[in-house]
Amino acid sequence: WNDSQSAQRISKSAASLRQDASQGQTLFAQKCQACHTIGGGKLVGPDLQGVVQRRDLAWLKQFIAAPETLLYTGDPVAAQLLADYNNVPMPNLGLSEAEVDSLIAYLENPEAAGQGAAAPAAPAALQPGDPQRGLALFSGQTALANGGQSCVACHSAAGLPSLGGGSLGPALT
Repeated sequence: WNDSQSAQRISKSAASLRQDASQGQTLFAQKCQACHTIGGGKLVGPDLQGVVQRRDLAWLKQFIAAPETLLYTGDPVAAQLLADYNNVPMPNLGLSEAEVDSLIAYLENPEAAGQGAAAPAAPAALQPGDPQRGLALFSGQTALANGGQSCVACHSAAGLPSLGGGSLGPALT
């Protein structure tokens, strides 16, 4: 890369850093972690460690926002990823532009996410058999005991607040 390209890359990167990386961390845990790791190796999809440095920022934003569009247009990188990961396409997660930017801010520096921000308040104690506890477990607001992914990472259900849910598994309405 020449100096001009590097400056453009840094400028574009700095713009996404202004987004809320802690929100990106939350989104990653809710929407991405079932298929991706950051430095933990491949799962259903690739390890995303360093993805912001490996991929063009505009391409990355488009792929996160609407992966099916890049596949439909025959993008060679998207096609290769599809082939490399058993023809399992990345689903469209229905993310807003701000959510995509927050995810990218988190992926740029996952270690720094949440630093300087107040820790989220611990949820009130929930009792077994409580529908609110079930919703908290399903949505990822309460972590599963053994560190597994929340249900919403792969499943959708009617009545979910703004998250909507994933599309890898069947709808559980």
